[in-house]
Amino acid sequence: LNDLENKKFLVLYGQDNYSNIIPIAIGGFNECFNNDKSIACAWLLSSSYIQKNKSIFLKELKKQLLYAEEKYEIMFNFIHRTNFNAKNWLLKFGFKFDNPKPKNIPVQDGFEFFYKVNKKGN
Repeated sequence: LNDLENKKFLVLYGQDNYSNIIPIAIGGFNECFNNDKSIACAWLLSSSYIQKNKSIFLKELKKQLLYAEEKYEIMFNFIHRTNFNAKNWLLKFGFKFDNPKPKNIPVQDGFEFFYKVNKKGN
């Protein structure tokens, strides 16, 4: 909530059905540090206009993830199991879903844990 109040997040703009410029997604990286590791919870909230603006969305997302890979060794979060569109692009950008119940991180029913260990973290 502090990040939202201080506007420390990315706002991505696109077009609605009438070609009006509107916000289509907000997101960011909530930093957490553990044993000198740079870790971030990657988050994104999007509108139904993501599909209409898919190419600009994926291009900007790729740019932001490349920037984050230089800064964070590990990125993670949770996704609802039925969010297949987001899971597809997360997989495309190298996130993994192979640790469904990570140690010391509770995963709520209906959600999947995803993560990415970046080159910096290898």
